[in-house]
Amino acid sequence: MTYNAKAKVLKQPTPVEIKEVRKKAGLTQQQAAELVHRADGARWREWEGGKYGIDLAVWELFLLKTGLRSLGMT
Repeated sequence: MTYNAKAKVLKQPTPVEIKEVRKKAGLTQQQAAELVHRADGARWREWEGGKYGIDLAVWELFLLKTGLRSLGMT
């Protein structure tokens, strides 16, 4: 999906992937934003809407904190 296992490098997720992974984690946009230290869910909505690309460090933090990276979501 968004992880190149051979190179062990995260790839930029699509807005659809961001939304799918958030929903798999069972979080609202606001909860997801707060999990990665964003006080406002507006930025998360912009990432899911495709207005801005999510910073890869933030994406990796989200995957690690939700446990989805280790479950093969990436």
